[in-house]
Amino acid sequence: MSVWPTARRPRIALAVSTGAIVLAAGGGAFAQLSESDAPPASVGTAALRNRAVTGAKIADGAVTTRVIGDGQVRSGRIATNAITNRTLANNSVTSQKIAQGGVARLDLALSARVPIVVTRVVGAQIPVGVTDSLLARCAPGEVLLAGGFGGLPATAQGGGTQANVLANRPDPAADGVAPTGWSVTFSNLSTSLANVTSYAVCAQAG
Repeated sequence: MSVWPTARRPRIALAVSTGAIVLAAGGGAFAQLSESDAPPASVGTAALRNRAVTGAKIADGAVTTRVIGDGQVRSGRIATNAITNRTLANNSVTSQKIAQGGVARLDLALSARVPIVVTRVVGAQIPVGVTDSLLARCAPGEVLLAGGFGGLPATAQGGGTQANVLANRPDPAADGVAPTGWSVTFSNLSTSLANVTSYAVCAQAG
């Protein structure tokens, strides 16, 4: 009866295990890793290739505000038009969360903008005994809000300052027509020049 030397048994075991490794490496069998095979926190950011994690690979609701650190999401990392009204929760954007000057006037819808109000002024001198009109017009694109006049002759007689304002109205003053300016008609019945002014208060809609 022959007996295998004990010193040679490890070599046979080593050869068998080596053959199994070679067989597996040659494609005869492979093991697929699942999420349960990876211990918690075993895959860090250094182990991920650039662009390896895309939006399609992230489950709905997986990324919440609790898993995002302070300052991690900056404006440069947000795609254009990625945040819309539908992606914002109700009351999620408050005045305290908007930086000073973060929302400019042109960022708002036209209906939400507070109009810029300007005054358009026209002045003239009306000679003695002359009746004349002054028209202050809003600039193109502006909307007339109100108007008025100023200035009367410097001299006065017994009946008071002798100058009559014959008309003080929007222009045009036609029914159903949007006015574009303010017209004032003066009649200088004094004994000196009348320095008069017409004002149009306009709002810039843009």
